[in-house]
Amino acid sequence: WIEDVWWLQGVSNGFLVHLVLRMENTLYIPREDIPDARAVCFVMRGLVIWGGLLMRKGDSWGMDMILNNNRLRKANSGMALTFLETIMLKRHQLDMVMEEFPDDKAKIRRAQVNLATIRGLILKAKEIAKREGLSFGGKKKADFLRFDNKQQSDARVDGIE
Repeated sequence: WIEDVWWLQGVSNGFLVHLVLRMENTLYIPREDIPDARAVCFVMRGLVIWGGLLMRKGDSWGMDMILNNNRLRKANSGMALTFLETIMLKRHQLDMVMEEFPDDKAKIRRAQVNLATIRGLILKAKEIAKREGLSFGGKKKADFLRFDNKQQSDARVDGIE
């Protein structure tokens, strides 16, 4: 399951061992709310709805916990559907281990910058689209609902209407 964390690819084995030793086992009862804890969580047993997705053993969430800017993070919460067991790595635990492994800290920092750049560009594009009255796909919202006469006649000829 630790291999699922893309920003841990290429770090040293010692770094991984120290991370795993700092992880916490967390248990939830059915219907218990699970807040966003700025942590990477791995489902070991049970079912959970997280951010609208059904997750089961082997699934994980919170990969963006490395981001410092909360506007760039996906703020989700969840609810245990069954008895749920997770293993959790909180951000402050990651920070402690990174201080002990400067080379691995640099690798994670590069991943952090890459993710922040991607999320920042997406956020800016959404802001511009909203300001310009566009959907995020680039077309004006009203264009999805409006047909001119030529489009209507073309649709009739193509047998759409």
